[in-house]
Formats: sequence, C-alpha cells, structure tokens
Amino acid sequence: MSLDKAEAVPVDTHIWQVAKRYYGQELGMGARSVTERVHREIGNFFRSLWGPYAGWAQEVLFCADLRKYQETSDPDAKNRCAKVARSSHSTLT
Repeated sequence: MSLDKAEAVPVDTHIWQVAKRYYGQELGMGARSVTERVHREIGNFFRSLWGPYAGWAQEVLFCADLRKYQETSDPDAKNRCAKVARSSHSTLT
C-alpha cells in the first residue's frame, strides 16, 4: 500500500471528512477542499497519533468508513462506495 513508507498518509476528501468526524472539526478548518495545508495538517495529526504506522491506520479508517455504505440497502450508495474504492486504489498505486 505505502511502497515501504508506512508513515505516508494519503489524504483525500473522504479521509478529510473521516478525520473531522472522528477527531475534531478543527482539522482543516476554513478550507473548502483538500489543500496542501489540509493534507499536511491531517498527515501530521495522524502521524502524531500512530507514529510510523500512520499510513496503515489511515487505510483501516478508510475501509471501516466504507463499510457503513456497503451495509445500506441503497444501491446508489453501494455504487458510490465502489467508485471511491477504485479511485483511491488507482491513486495509491
């Protein structure tokens, strides 16, 4: 996943929302999108929590959050979930 850089934390809009929801609304406060500052802020925050395994922890959060969309009976939500998973995979590889 991290090309031997387990401390690397990929940040997209999904992870930004997860970080704000579970760790505080102040993460990325004032930004309208994932900017360099937001990426750095969330990455540094996760690294302060999980140290050299922050990238792996981010992936667990990402997958756990996707699960809630997979458990819905709404087929459109399942399609959105699959699309996010595919696009994040291509970003990571």
